[in-house]
Amino acid sequence: MVFLKSKSSVLLFVVAMLIGGARQSMAQGDIVTIPPNQGVDLFQMSFFPPDQSPDLNTDTCRALVDIEQVAEFASRDRCFLNIITNDGKGAGPTWRVQNLQANGHELRVIPMSTPGRNLLVTYFQCPGSPGVSLLGQTIQTSVTCGPTPLLDLPPDLTFNPFVMGSDSMDISGVQTVGPPTGLGDAPAIHAPPPGGETSSFVQPAPVNIDAAINQCVPMSTANSLQWLENRYGINIPHDHKIGQDGDDSLVGKLDKAMERDVTSRNNGGATFWAKWLPGKFSYLSENNLSDALVHRRQGRANGFVPAGEITSSGITAADDGANVTWQWLCDQLKSGEDVELAFSWPGGGHAVRVTGCGKTAGREWIKYDHDLKQGFDNGVGLETVEVFIDQDLDMDGRLNIGAMDKNIVYAISESANDERKQNSETPWTIGEFFRNAADFTERHARGGIAALAGVFNSIFASEKFLLTPPGGAPLTLPTTLQGVTVYINGREAPMYSADTFQLNFQIPYETEAGLADVVVEVDGATTAAFTITVDEVAPAIIILPADFAGPDRAIAQNFPSFTLNTPDNPVEAGGVVIVYMVGIGETTNPVPTGQAALGGPDVSFAIAPYTATVGGMEAAIPFLGLTAGAVGLGQANIVVPADLPSGNYLVVVTVDGVQSNALLISVVNNG
Repeated sequence: MVFLKSKSSVLLFVVAMLIGGARQSMAQGDIVTIPPNQGVDLFQMSFFPPDQSPDLNTDTCRALVDIEQVAEFASRDRCFLNIITNDGKGAGPTWRVQNLQANGHELRVIPMSTPGRNLLVTYFQCPGSPGVSLLGQTIQTSVTCGPTPLLDLPPDLTFNPFVMGSDSMDISGVQTVGPPTGLGDAPAIHAPPPGGETSSFVQPAPVNIDAAINQCVPMSTANSLQWLENRYGINIPHDHKIGQDGDDSLVGKLDKAMERDVTSRNNGGATFWAKWLPGKFSYLSENNLSDALVHRRQGRANGFVPAGEITSSGITAADDGANVTWQWLCDQLKSGEDVELAFSWPGGGHAVRVTGCGKTAGREWIKYDHDLKQGFDNGVGLETVEVFIDQDLDMDGRLNIGAMDKNIVYAISESANDERKQNSETPWTIGEFFRNAADFTERHARGGIAALAGVFNSIFASEKFLLTPPGGAPLTLPTTLQGVTVYINGREAPMYSADTFQLNFQIPYETEAGLADVVVEVDGATTAAFTITVDEVAPAIIILPADFAGPDRAIAQNFPSFTLNTPDNPVEAGGVVIVYMVGIGETTNPVPTGQAALGGPDVSFAIAPYTATVGGMEAAIPFLGLTAGAVGLGQANIVVPADLPSGNYLVVVTVDGVQSNALLISVVNNG
């Protein structure tokens, strides 16, 4: 029995497409081994603190990953990168880099002109002994790229000869504490627990330019202010360019406001903790920006910043806690804030700008942008670093960042005020509000219908698309509405509707099961990328808005009247009710993405096994498939058990062993 969907339920379905959120899980797939010269290079680091002896040939190594090259070699846009070494002396493999998320789709939110836009960096503990140069040595290394995080080392690793390079970094741009003692050991790799969340959020269009020696605090602040101008239209009066105290650059004005001692680009002092916020506030006040931003902070900066609100130049920063937390950092980013972060160790310290956050199999990480080689004005040191920050290795109550003695000690966030955020023309999506449009859950299937919330103020409410018009050619959804395009794993998603705060679209059938990346483009401006999970099947019955007939009801029609099933209009026991749903999986007569399903001899039946229950009783389901004339919409024609008494009953459809949500239909038994 195949019944066409009547026009009476079209508006009900559109109303049902509301907003929600996204979680991540893990997909399965093959692991690809990346050989030398295919996008991964290794370097042993030396550190040069100012006015101190250099720390040469340390036990800190740097992995430089060319995301585009790795993706091309592995034929995979998303890659969880692992680096394992083997010294060949019987100790066995050593896990050096664990589950680095190298995500090619995130490059969509980075302007092509950004130096190093395709590069990702992480630091790890070198093989060998500190003080011994590894330059030119061949290290037997296995670099793997997989679609999911590794929980254990694979049994059959392929090791290739990687030649170690060398690199260096200036390591003190903020007020130091105590004599230098080195960076300390990198944290030991530990396998994450199974079933942990995997997610990713990156800030769109990051800003990062060359800093002078020890200029990391003013430069991270300048990068933040420039990003806020780009994002929200805040008028920052000075150009963001390479500069220093005494010139008209933004960073030069901040140098002066923060009272940093500067004689040249290669000779300048560190910024004192107590001067950071007051210096920023002084600059904002002098340039009539006192009310433009909202300021918050966490951490005590090694005791140099007191507890409580900080007020200076008539501007106040709220105090959100004594220690910096990953949750706070991530919440600030996802709320459209910009975040500067400082970490320190005995004899050194550094300030960076946080540009991403996420979890890998439950382990929390951040991404930050900075200048590795301050004083070199050629972009060579500009990099994005990904690092886990989920451990307090030295048990002092503060998170460590990549080494035992490196503590995250201070974080500052600022954002446009609510009015300016609301009026911003730049699109901003909210990954947590990416939901299945049928049942508002976080389950998605290929070909399913999704809803995404955000701020898309440059568009107006569009026409809504769902059904082929009577007598018309089969509907094909547009991939752009009002200048808005949604990309899922780089593919354009057909769109049902778009308005100021919500987009509704189809997940392309071509999307592989597993983690998928979502980016929205509005009139050429791109949003932050984030990840969702796509399954082969995710059956979801569409929820009828409560104001039609009460809560927890299915959008369903009684056959043969095609009228809406409600308590006042129940289906006869033994009769047929048509329940509308999404996420039924592959079908016969496959329908191209964005096109309406056909009827008659070309109707599309679900291939996976399926069953249904009404009120807990098994119910025959003679047809489960796509609704003819509609895009992405499925229907289950269910025979209501004849001996079911009158009442309201939960209906559940199970596809390939996966149960749908349970929603009510009304039944009358006149027999």
